[in-house]
Amino acid sequence: MKMGSSLEGDCFFSIKEAAEISGLSKNTLLMASGLPHYQPTGERGKILIKKSELFNWIERSRIQEVDLDMLCRKVLESLRKKKSPAKKEQASSPTITRKAS
Repeated sequence: MKMGSSLEGDCFFSIKEAAEISGLSKNTLLMASGLPHYQPTGERGKILIKKSELFNWIERSRIQEVDLDMLCRKVLESLRKKKSPAKKEQASSPTITRKAS
């Protein structure tokens, strides 16, 4: 690693270096939306990614854990509160059963 060899402080990584450090493929980084990058030699030149911006971009995509038990309780509670009127009518109407012959 040339440009990004020092992990101390902020530096620039090539796409290859950024891929190695992040564990993502070069194609993923090249196609990524919202990843800040630099091309000091022009549109077809080498792409550089600033270390701090790479790590910030990765951290923005963090997925929060979900408490499934709490989520299920909330859904069931909301369903109980929203019982349909049709179900209430069915519960109060008499049940007709056929006798076996």
